[in-house]
Amino acid sequence: MRKAKSKQKTPQDIQDEILFKMSADKSFKLASDFSMFLLKLNKTSNKKMDFQKVTIKTAKILDALKIPYAITGGYAVSVWGRPRSTLDIDIIVQLFYPKLNALANALDNFSKLGQIDRKMMEEAISRKGEFNFIHVETGIKVDFWIKTDLFAKQELKRRRAKIINRKKVYFVSPEDLILSKLNWHKKSGSDYQLKDIDSVIKRQKNLNWKYIKKWAKIQSTANILVPLTKKEVL
Repeated sequence: MRKAKSKQKTPQDIQDEILFKMSADKSFKLASDFSMFLLKLNKTSNKKMDFQKVTIKTAKILDALKIPYAITGGYAVSVWGRPRSTLDIDIIVQLFYPKLNALANALDNFSKLGQIDRKMMEEAISRKGEFNFIHVETGIKVDFWIKTDLFAKQELKRRRAKIINRKKVYFVSPEDLILSKLNWHKKSGSDYQLKDIDSVIKRQKNLNWKYIKKWAKIQSTANILVPLTKKEVL
């Protein structure tokens, strides 16, 4: 009996094997370097600051003010999946009015050339939306997402700490990142969300599929998830 030929690895397969063996710290740094290269092309970079440093500094501010947070979006993908460039830092925060001014002041001090829009912060808290902070010296944008729904509470409860450049930084769990990306694809139809999910599934071998299945059904995205993975897992 002939032995079945093993599937030939593609260049992407070989690249993924290398990338997926990297630590979270190295993955994050690689994504940061990709992104800084793009900013340098636009001549909006600052050699003393990069995405990694802005993320760590922002995390320190939030920790000091005891504001629960978790990095999501592209940089969470770079930690749990395939490192990629992204020109903003997305952070889920549990922010209420009493700490608004303290956070605004800390962000103002972080970027001497920038100024946070307090009215935008108030509106974000009121409508459970988003406000942003731009580190003008580099052009790096940080998007703060204020969410209080049940899933958001789970995201913060299940967040995971990773060491980035010797500092503890919190990220959404890989399961919650997948669920978030499913929801964004449902709203936007963007294939980028599916590519991100695929890379997380490939890199993370011990995902909690029971949890993913439960929430995918709750948010009506199970039909999107099924083609991305083996049906028997679900």
